Amino acid sequence: MADWLGDCIVSVVHQYLVVPKTVTRLQEAGFRSFRLAEAQVTAHDQYEIFNPGGRPPELQWLVVDGTPGVDDLGVDRIGRLVVSEAVLELFRADGLNHAEVTEWQPE
Repeated sequence: MADWLGDCIVSVVHQYLVVPKTVTRLQEAGFRSFRLAEAQVTAHDQYEIFNPGGRPPELQWLVVDGTPGVDDLGVDRIGRLVVSEAVLELFRADGLNHAEVTEWQPE
């Protein structure tokens, strides 16, 4: 990881990582179209430049297996995360300040 701006979800080449607080809230809300896996987050050399003395956040891999537009979490054919309004609200409440959010258009 070269930098982290504090958002609750991080995207790395069509893979999605979330902070523990958000994992808990997704589970407590009853969302089911995902699994969790361990993520090994290491700091890139640039991380120290952008975050002197800082450590990368603890993150878990969010393995999304839902259908876009049907389930609360899905991934479209080109790897973009598609979420329901309820999940988007949860992400925003947990800190989603740097993500590009656009309206999903079914193909």
